[in-house]
Amino acid sequence: MADSSQPPLLEARNLRITFRRGRREFAVVEDMTFSLAAGQTLCLVGESGCGKSVTGNAVLGLLPQGSGRVAGGEILFAGRDLVALSAGEMRRIRAGKISIIFQDHAASLNPAHTIGRQLTESVRTREKVLGRGVSRREAYGESLALLERMGVTSPVWRMRQYPHELSGGMRQRILIGMALAKKPLLLIADEPTTALDVTVQAQILDLMSHLRRAMDTAILFITHDMGVVAEIADFVLVMYAGQMVEYDYAGGIFRNPLHPYTEGLLRSIPQPGRTGERLFAIEGAVPDLENLPPGCRFRERCPYGRPLCARMPPVTQLETKQVRCWRFAPGGEKIEA
Repeated sequence: MADSSQPPLLEARNLRITFRRGRREFAVVEDMTFSLAAGQTLCLVGESGCGKSVTGNAVLGLLPQGSGRVAGGEILFAGRDLVALSAGEMRRIRAGKISIIFQDHAASLNPAHTIGRQLTESVRTREKVLGRGVSRREAYGESLALLERMGVTSPVWRMRQYPHELSGGMRQRILIGMALAKKPLLLIADEPTTALDVTVQAQILDLMSHLRRAMDTAILFITHDMGVVAEIADFVLVMYAGQMVEYDYAGGIFRNPLHPYTEGLLRSIPQPGRTGERLFAIEGAVPDLENLPPGCRFRERCPYGRPLCARMPPVTQLETKQVRCWRFAPGGEKIEA
């Protein structure tokens, strides 16, 4: 649902991702369609295990070899179907077009090498894969400039430090710098504020918003935190058990949530000034993707459930919003179970 006035940079069309366990193959993402234009941020939101990270990894061709695969649909990047590209072509895409920030900032940096070495190697690897050359001095200068852009204090000193000598927020800034060293058109941020305190989290979100505006980079932001979504999103796609259940502009999601799962997510956000009240929680658990119930995947936790929900609801378009729920399907109230 990228702004129709801009051509989409990234499009997923009827995406289906499967995993294999033994002789059995099952879908972890199904019937997923979305789009994203340059300079925009799309947030994928949902509980752990709903398929958010798998979707981001599929864009980059990073599904587990031998067990995960794109079994259907398309992932179009600047008009090219990434699913159809060779391994070498995908390496070039990852080197200079699409970057990712992984969840664990502590595990994403090599503890045996200095920050400077890791940054300069990112720059040199980018140039090598793209068939260009850059000296160590040039790579060092570019890396130093990146740290300054990230707002890293004493960047010359930081280049000499090891990851364990830095705070969590500083490591996250370094990872963002390494991702941007590739000068990407698209940045995939997979839970980039996890395990950071709220002050550092706000700084990281401000930094990413500033860089998006300055570089016109599109951001696919993966999170389960609706507070973070409210700060950074242009568009929001709510996922549940591997499917899209609601998709709209961020304002539409927060002002007028339609799907009962989206309602539950928003009700679970702590409200300022409301002390002594029990926090709302959605009862039950996400279904096992290997043994999904028939029909609507949320129906066993839904306060509005009815017999018709034993059938899979269609995706309904309501102005700017898409929602997968029988309550909003045309003629749904007249359909027998």
